[in-house]
Amino acid sequence: MSQSVDLQPSGGNAGESLVASMSADDIICGCNGVTKGTIVEAIQKQGCSSVDEIKACTSASRSCGGCKPLVAEVLQHTLGADFDATAQKKRFAAVRLCHEMKLWKKSKQRTFAYA
Repeated sequence: MSQSVDLQPSGGNAGESLVASMSADDIICGCNGVTKGTIVEAIQKQGCSSVDEIKACTSASRSCGGCKPLVAEVLQHTLGADFDATAQKKRFAAVRLCHEMKLWKKSKQRTFAYA
């Protein structure tokens, strides 16, 4: 049976990787029921190397997106030196900016509709 996992390590250093201590059956994405094992398999067998690629292959982070940092940590733990954290941060920033622009545009449309 799979279990949900707290994002904070239960002991040791605060900077310690939670992902390293997780089993393959532990849930990473609660919304879509995606396990660490499913994500690791997508990385190793399908060549996924970004959160967006993991989302496309497994549906992890497809719903609320709250698990994106944990998905990125699985990527980093699995890929090791091949993981590009800078590219991940740029993608997150671009997605966040796009989302904020959409919200701004919707708010402007509502403002004009009431004027």
